[in-house]
Amino acid sequence: MFTEEQGRVIEEKKDTCIIAGPGTGKTFTLIGKIKYLLEHENIPADKIFVLSYAVKTSQELKEKLKKEGLENVKVDTFHGLAYDLWKEHFSKIPPLIQEEEKKKILKNLFPKLRNPLSSPENKKLYFKFLKKKGLLDFELLLLETAKLPLSNF
Repeated sequence: MFTEEQGRVIEEKKDTCIIAGPGTGKTFTLIGKIKYLLEHENIPADKIFVLSYAVKTSQELKEKLKKEGLENVKVDTFHGLAYDLWKEHFSKIPPLIQEEEKKKILKNLFPKLRNPLSSPENKKLYFKFLKKKGLLDFELLLLETAKLPLSNF
C-alpha cells in the first residue's frame, strides 16, 4: 500500500515537511498520516490541522478527506488561517482590499513603476499606506496576523 518512504513519513513522531513533485503521492501519504494519528496516536480529528499554500489543493484535500470519512479534520490555506485568527482576535472580518483596489493604490503610489512591490522600500511604503488607511492585502494580513498572541492555539 505505502512505499517504505511513505511509511516512515506516516509513522514519524515529529513535525514533517514533505517536498516532492506532482503525482508522487503527497496527498495519499498525508491522508495516511492523518489516519495513523487518529487510529494509532488517538489524536481527535478536531485537533488535526492541515495547512496548504493553494486554495485548489485545500479544496481537493477536503474532498478526499470527506470520502475517507474524515471531514472533521480542519484543512485551510495559510491565508484562510490568518483570516480566521484575525477575525477571532478582533471580533470582525479583516479589512481586505481586492486585487483591483490594490492595483489602483499601487498605480497612484508608484505611477511610473511596472512592478513596484519588487523593491523592499516600495513594499514598506505600500504597507505603511495600507495601515494608515486601516486596510490589508493578503500579504499584509499574514504579516500582521503573525504578530498576534496565540494563547489558544
